[in-house]
Amino acid sequence: MFMTSSFCQRRSASYDWRMHDDKTNRTISTGDRLGFVPICTLALVISVSVSQSAAILVSASTISQRSPFNERRAISLGARASDNAQAAIYFMTNDQRGNYIVAGEVANDGSVTFRQAIATGGQGMHGNSTGADGLYSQGSVQVHNKEGLLAVVNAGSHTVSLFGIDATNPVNFGLIGTADSGGEFPNSVAFNKAGSELCVLNTGKVNGVNCYSVDKRTGLRPLSDTRRSLELIQTTPATGAPFTASQVNYNEDENKLIVAVKGNQTDQPGFFAVWDKNGDKLSSTFKKIPVPSGGARPFSLSNIPGKNAVLVADPAVGVEVLDLSSGRPQATSINGQQATCWSVYSAKTGHFYLVDAAGSMVREASVDDSLHPTIIQQYPLTNNSGPLDSAIATVNGKDYLYSLAPGTSSVEVLALEGPGAATRVGAFDFAAAAKGSSLHIEANNVQGMATYSKQS
Repeated sequence: MFMTSSFCQRRSASYDWRMHDDKTNRTISTGDRLGFVPICTLALVISVSVSQSAAILVSASTISQRSPFNERRAISLGARASDNAQAAIYFMTNDQRGNYIVAGEVANDGSVTFRQAIATGGQGMHGNSTGADGLYSQGSVQVHNKEGLLAVVNAGSHTVSLFGIDATNPVNFGLIGTADSGGEFPNSVAFNKAGSELCVLNTGKVNGVNCYSVDKRTGLRPLSDTRRSLELIQTTPATGAPFTASQVNYNEDENKLIVAVKGNQTDQPGFFAVWDKNGDKLSSTFKKIPVPSGGARPFSLSNIPGKNAVLVADPAVGVEVLDLSSGRPQATSINGQQATCWSVYSAKTGHFYLVDAAGSMVREASVDDSLHPTIIQQYPLTNNSGPLDSAIATVNGKDYLYSLAPGTSSVEVLALEGPGAATRVGAFDFAAAAKGSSLHIEANNVQGMATYSKQS
């Protein structure tokens, strides 16, 4: 759907666009009701989706930052979104020809209908390996729910894109702008609690962290004293998964910035890089904390609520907990696990959910006051689904777990009925939704998972 040579002008806080829909061969006009984007004053060539209830606007200051590729557009994947969607899920295509965020509407029963895909203004990239998880990471797509912001990495163009989410219908979202990642092959981002700051992790030849202030209108502005190196010997594209960095995250008190770095299971185990954080500045060097005995490839960093500690998925052993107060990590073996790499926390159940890609399994874990994790239940997903990045959405007071499953080109969904009581909702095929549209999806490239839940 292309819109050609049109101007958007302010009219009672609304913007008029003419759009062409690929599937119906119709040209229509619509108005933009999104309040988070600045007024657009330039003629654009852009595409937008008939399924959107609001058009996507781009500011003049953003255009200079955006990719020159023709994929700057929205692609419809189905019927118009309902007006009462309670939540949405997002993942990216990570395609080198042009990266897109795919949005799915979440129904009251947790099921997913894929509605549209919107270009990030950058390119994806797969690391120097075969198969899925080409970014070797957790957190490549992140949402700040309260502020209605979505951030995504573009590994192929070494940039980060920031979107604003329509709170009235979260399958609609607009690109605010992009920013240079400060390195090569970015693969993870993290918002602070206020949504006023974002940090990005690079794991290519030029690797390390870089942070930005966040503005809903002007986008990302690099913070002057936050660009720090991990001093990894790497390539671009990154070569992994061993010896790549996996995730960046703030600790619970936001006085530290943490990165998990994978090693191997023989002579070079991984480590945690921890910078002290004082306001918007990072310490000049990081503290290197080795993984505990048995660990080797720390992958995820999930904060443990009320504790200065993070839960870590490590496929070499199962699960670790890094106590930042003492600086000592501990490892717990998970019997039968094969590749436990991703973790996510549910506030409704008070438990963590660990995702095993090779075993196509989700395991539920509790963490006691002494920071000892215990596996209390496991939930098989579709055979060979290969679940990766996962996130929680809350719908009508209940949490649902969404796992990106490239092995079956789907998103697997579990309803978290209570502690130790998850039930399977189903698997929802994103390849089938994209069929017949102009969206190009390769299952081994897809990455990331984030959610937006309407606030009560």
